[in-house]
Amino acid sequence: MAELYDPTAGCALPNFPRRAASDANRALSPGVSSIHNVTATLPTDAERRLALRRMKALATSLLAVAAVVFAVAFALQDRYPWLGFVRAAAEGAMVGALADWFAVTALFRHPLGLRIPHTAIIPTRKDEIGATLGDFVETNFLSEVFIHESSPRHLRRGLVGGY
Repeated sequence: MAELYDPTAGCALPNFPRRAASDANRALSPGVSSIHNVTATLPTDAERRLALRRMKALATSLLAVAAVVFAVAFALQDRYPWLGFVRAAAEGAMVGALADWFAVTALFRHPLGLRIPHTAIIPTRKDEIGATLGDFVETNFLSEVFIHESSPRHLRRGLVGGY
């Protein structure tokens, strides 16, 4: 099975068969079949769970590799002084990986089940975050000035004029 590189995730993702996202096309104006003649596709829930499991396995494996490199470099750095640099890099990789895990986990739940202040922010404040994000989009991206300046001239009359 071929894999696609996802620059936002920084790794290869499996190329699963996808289902069409026709809901996005239904929301368009009458007569518009798709956005820029591109049909969007969305992965199924099973595909998303599989991709998530693969990403977690990859991240855990890289943490384990960094730990092994750290242990080997630490054990041999007296014999090979240049391994001090390798040990420091592996130590930094482990600290960074654990810090990233904690930060992302703390956004959605309490890490390790501990009720640490300022964790589980998204579930507890999702309504406030949604309202604030909605206001931001409305103010910055749906204003008449922004639409007029960012849309091509031939679309202004049809889409914005009819709205």
